[in-house]
Amino acid sequence: MRSASTVSIALLGAVLALAPGCKRGTKMVRCSELRGRFAAELSKQSGSCSTDADCACHGAEGGGCGGVTDAETARRLEPIAKEFHAAGCNYEVQCAAWMCSPKCVSGRCSQ
Repeated sequence: MRSASTVSIALLGAVLALAPGCKRGTKMVRCSELRGRFAAELSKQSGSCSTDADCACHGAEGGGCGGVTDAETARRLEPIAKEFHAAGCNYEVQCAAWMCSPKCVSGRCSQ
């Protein structure tokens, strides 16, 4: 059984590791902010298309496993994805590899 002081020290260490002033905590906050921006931008997607060229793939920087969206949304997501990787952020989900082949089907971008 652990003593109360051992548990307190472990808890204090965990709190300090997540504190905004700490390097790890700052990175976690930054990565969370980037995920939120990515997801917010993705939520604005129209997903509409006339041809396959109107569609593009997006990564998993906002959570999930990536997917297909309209090309304009993909262009807006690209700089956020670059910031995400430059900040050393990790994906929240480990997804299986998949081949993205966007297509326009009945006016909607799809895989």
